[in-house]
Amino acid sequence: MKRFFFLALLLIPFAAEAFPDRPVTIINPYATGSSTDAAGRALAEAFTRDFGQNFVVTSQSGAPGVVGMRA
Repeated sequence: MKRFFFLALLLIPFAAEAFPDRPVTIINPYATGSSTDAAGRALAEAFTRDFGQNFVVTSQSGAPGVVGMRA
């Protein structure tokens, strides 16, 4: 049990770096205004509220989703 607490104390500084300083980008592979865009923006809003980190949705449509999936 002591080993567990010692390991936990060693890992605490790394947990502080789990979230980046800049906004997190969610890539929507379909056109802006589509149902996936609305779902992505709702998800980004919920993540921003829950995690306290900015989440941004960008749409990269083209070649029916291939361009966004590759990005």
